[in-house]
Amino acid sequence: MTEPPQPPWANPGPPPSMPAPHYPPPGPGQPYPPPAPPGWHPYPGPTPVVRPPAHPGGALEYPGGVPVHQGYPRVPAPPPPPSGPVVAQGRPVRIDPVPGTEFGIAYLPVNPTFLGLATGSMVAGIGTALVALVVICFGVAGASRGWGPLVSGAFAILSALLGAAAITLGTIALRQIGSARGRLKGRGAALAGIWCGASGLGVAAFGFVLALLIS
Repeated sequence: MTEPPQPPWANPGPPPSMPAPHYPPPGPGQPYPPPAPPGWHPYPGPTPVVRPPAHPGGALEYPGGVPVHQGYPRVPAPPPPPSGPVVAQGRPVRIDPVPGTEFGIAYLPVNPTFLGLATGSMVAGIGTALVALVVICFGVAGASRGWGPLVSGAFAILSALLGAAAITLGTIALRQIGSARGRLKGRGAALAGIWCGASGLGVAAFGFVLALLIS
């Protein structure tokens, strides 16, 4: 079995040498130029390969023959992301079919969100109750000096505003929670705000009337 012929660039030979330059004959009184040295050719020789200096740490070789210099810092690979727990979504709340196909849109359950109106109602109701106590205190303390009904009446107006806000916000919150189908929570806070607002209105009215009677 014969080997396939090698291409001409597989085993390049030495560069071809150019013939010696031919000069025209000199004129009278002109010497001949010196002959060219043997093996002269106008092409320059091969450029020497300048390699960088070796690292002080030396070099190693893998079995594949790839040199690896020692002493250079190596950046470690980043750690893999932690595998967190898988959150189960549970069974879908409802599935709406897509007309014309065999697929459907599944609505997964979500955690209910606390309604801010319920929190506002509870805060306003607590404020109503506290201001109502101030109405009674100033009405009784200032009744003998004549300024009790005036000061208690001013705080009674503030208590009435807070109580109305607590009852209004609580009522709206209860309606929204009832129509949210479990997506909102805060029914207890809304009820507490309504009861505190109503109670504060009653106590403020009683304190103002008491201040009028004993003044």
